[in-house]
Amino acid sequence: MHIILHLPNWDTFLQTQINQSNCTIKTWSPNLEKKSHLNPYQVVQEIFSKINDDGYFFLSFIKCGRFYFSPPENDQEACEVIKKMEGRRTRIYYALRQPNAKYKISEEWIMLKRMNDSERLLTAPKLKNYQEFLRLSGQSVILKSGSTRNPFNLLHNHNII
Repeated sequence: MHIILHLPNWDTFLQTQINQSNCTIKTWSPNLEKKSHLNPYQVVQEIFSKINDDGYFFLSFIKCGRFYFSPPENDQEACEVIKKMEGRRTRIYYALRQPNAKYKISEEWIMLKRMNDSERLLTAPKLKNYQEFLRLSGQSVILKSGSTRNPFNLLHNHNII
């Protein structure tokens, strides 16, 4: 069975991890703006309700406080996001919409140490791809972390990877 998987345009790390033989990858651009009044499950439901296409759709985003972020596109934006994340529990949500319009949600959480400006500048480029950021940073930047299910489990359970 050949699977069509739509990944957010910012999830380049997952694109390299997915088995290309049974899966065609397409990109899409979900909109996370003006969603601070919703909880994460409502955000996922609202974004997925606007999809009329078949196939699997994957969504990932960062929630810190009341704000939702996709991975930052430049170092300055990454430094601003890191400032908001420092010392606070930050959740990273993953959702997979199946062709039958049902979806599964999982999450990871991290807590970053407080940093000075030079440490932020060194860390900022890694945050642009937060999948890689979570795997490479280790204990030097991330003080605590945990997950209910990571994106690999979510995709593996549906035979995508």
